[in-house]
Amino acid sequence: MVPLLTVTYLKMLFILAPFFVVSAFLSLTRDDDAGRRRSIVVKAALAVLVSSWCLLIFGLGVLRAFGVTLDAFRVGAGAILFLAGLSLVRDARVAPAGDPADNVAIVPLAIPVIVGPSVTGALLILGAEHPAGWDKLTVGLAVTAAEATLVVMLLLASRIERRLGRQGLLVLSKVSGLMIASLAAEMMTTGFKHLMT
Repeated sequence: MVPLLTVTYLKMLFILAPFFVVSAFLSLTRDDDAGRRRSIVVKAALAVLVSSWCLLIFGLGVLRAFGVTLDAFRVGAGAILFLAGLSLVRDARVAPAGDPADNVAIVPLAIPVIVGPSVTGALLILGAEHPAGWDKLTVGLAVTAAEATLVVMLLLASRIERRLGRQGLLVLSKVSGLMIASLAAEMMTTGFKHLMT
């Protein structure tokens, strides 16, 4: 059986849609120098880390506060995740415009480009599925590792673009979209199955 750390890391890495995020980051920072880009990545990484751990830790409490069962939330979050994957496949997801005069690290890069509705839903479910103990810590470390991988890719964004080109990034975004849609289908199927029993 594949360890929880590995499974969660791979799932979150695909859900984060790293090639789309790299493309969005390049669009938002097209006129910035290398130093400013690094500063933006560091600020965005801190914002993503804090928000992710908050969602993981308080996810179950949020669901209980609204009286939503985990399986019902799985279906709803799965639907949003599926639409996010579909938009990547259809190339309908566009990076939000950013004003060069503004600091785009928190908004729109960290939220909602990186931590959008689909990532939020996935993190809330992970937090609710692993409410305490070593599993919670393992999931948190896996999510942090996936986000660290994304941060490294953002720091190397210019090199990635030179190697792959815009078309290469687009193709890999579409492949990520297919994987995200598959994960969403699994999430919704699990939710429906438990709701029907």
